[in-house]
Amino acid sequence: MTLEGKVANVLNDRELVINLGKSQGVEEGMVFEVSGQSLEVRDPDTNAVLGEVEPSKVKVKVIQLHDKFAVARTFETYTVELDEPLPGYPFSAMRPTRRVTRVKKLLPFSIAHISAGYPRFTEEGAYVMAGDKVRLFEEKVDIQIGNIELR
Repeated sequence: MTLEGKVANVLNDRELVINLGKSQGVEEGMVFEVSGQSLEVRDPDTNAVLGEVEPSKVKVKVIQLHDKFAVARTFETYTVELDEPLPGYPFSAMRPTRRVTRVKKLLPFSIAHISAGYPRFTEEGAYVMAGDKVRLFEEKVDIQIGNIELR
């Protein structure tokens, strides 16, 4: 099944609205990939156009379903290393690395966000914007059992 649409609105730093809903076959729990504008790929030697790619921005999961639209939320996580002193480790050489798992957001991550606190959300500063393409994400899984290959 191929479902393609667009981001209709960005609600906050983790939620957005897509212009696909129940009437287009969307179900709660479906995962969509949000992509940016197409980028032209050129051969570095000849400068000939090889084609286009659509860079993936983030994956979102449908959490609220309506007839003509759906609300989706980011769910992917990533791990960062923090350079913060942990209690009981006064010297940095002895300090264990502290890793924290965070959920991807629709805003770009920067040190400015930490030092200033998160600013009030505006779509202009968002990584994902209204009009970005969304496509149903279907992970391809290859399974081989003996001589039988399943896709």
